[in-house]
Amino acid sequence: LYCAAADNLELNGTPNRAAITVIAQVATYYPSVLNKAFLRCMVNVRDSDDITNRPRLIGSLSTLKAIWPFLSDPGCSVTQENIKIVICSVLCCLHSTFSEVVVPSIELLDRIMLDPFPWFHDFIPLKFDIALSFRSKLPSADRPSRTASPVQMNESLPPSSLGSMIDVTESTDGICDFNVPLLLPDRSVCPSTSGSSSPTVEDEIIDPLIHADLYEEVTRADKLGFDSFPSSQPSSSTDESLGILKHLPLDVCDLSANCFVYSAAMLGKRFLLAGLKGLKNDRDVRISHKILALNCISTIAKHENLSRATLLFGDFEQNLTEVSRFILHDDDHLCAATVAFLFTLDKCETCICDNSHNYRRVMRAFQPIRKRSVLQAAIGHQHILDALGILPEALHLATTEVSSTFFLLKVTCAEFLSSLKWNMIKSSIRKEWQSKCLIAYFNLLFSEDYKVTQAALGGLEQ
Repeated sequence: LYCAAADNLELNGTPNRAAITVIAQVATYYPSVLNKAFLRCMVNVRDSDDITNRPRLIGSLSTLKAIWPFLSDPGCSVTQENIKIVICSVLCCLHSTFSEVVVPSIELLDRIMLDPFPWFHDFIPLKFDIALSFRSKLPSADRPSRTASPVQMNESLPPSSLGSMIDVTESTDGICDFNVPLLLPDRSVCPSTSGSSSPTVEDEIIDPLIHADLYEEVTRADKLGFDSFPSSQPSSSTDESLGILKHLPLDVCDLSANCFVYSAAMLGKRFLLAGLKGLKNDRDVRISHKILALNCISTIAKHENLSRATLLFGDFEQNLTEVSRFILHDDDHLCAATVAFLFTLDKCETCICDNSHNYRRVMRAFQPIRKRSVLQAAIGHQHILDALGILPEALHLATTEVSSTFFLLKVTCAEFLSSLKWNMIKSSIRKEWQSKCLIAYFNLLFSEDYKVTQAALGGLEQ
């Protein structure tokens, strides 16, 4: 069953998704299958190619995300070095030009950072990426990756560990499929409509909606001014999303940054910040990618203080906290993701960042999604609101939005009000707001909306 599912990772669509589910379920009960699946997906992601083997890469990234919670089980024999290879490979995949590769890459990285291993604080990705013990047996020209790193690597540096073939069999029979070229439609030959009523394969018209991936590659090649399979000459384009990287870039942040800081800086530079230009334009990076990146950085910020993380843009440095300017973005969900990230920074005991003006601006907004983001982030963390001096404003928001037409906002109001610990609130604030909050909570408890009532009922014991 595992072998059949693993073969389906080469396919697109439903067979690929079904294979991911089957492998994850089987790996739950059989440690040997878990080890096999991890090693197979590790090699696929390490030797990633988003042109000729995109379904395999997408399936491998999603499979790793599904089986990652099981790596801490006693029967799992996955080594620390192989986990490091996966992390470095996923960071390189963030620069893919295909959204279907970028999304699972960010989601896998978020899952890795959700429950990190203890040694992550001491893991320095850049040092591991050029470690001598992980030299590739293949010359860089023979590797399947399509593009070169945007950083000009010194020739004296050893090849990246991502191309190492140490743990793979010496036979090249199973590797030859990495180099199968992508067959693109010949635009110089018009499809013939004359002759037999049953057209041949050469005369068949390719529907661009069905084969969008082929035309996407042709369009990008025309835009960048080179063939879809570039030569070994390094590209002179400054575009940061030319494709999956061969090496981890050295110009992201401090070279000694650990896994948490480097991953956050990589996400910030790839999707959010643009150096002297300020923030990434929506034409350069999709809003959905920005939201995923901010959510992943928020997850990282729970384990590492990122308030002083600095990104490098040549001679210019930019602090990661400048993503706070996305609060002014037109997209409500991107604003909400920014609020969640800033609130995570404020939770750090060693640093209470002064983001009170940002939270006040969001609470005064008209859009209910923005208002909800502050209350949702503050659930169980009233001491942060008190330290920032915005607890009265939050209580006012929670009591006035009881009559909102957006049920998710009312659900969040119920959860926020039930989480308040009044014995820890200043007497002046408690005297003014306790009765008002109690009346608002009863209104939610007897709401006509069943979901709101259940949310209020769930916090009744508190």
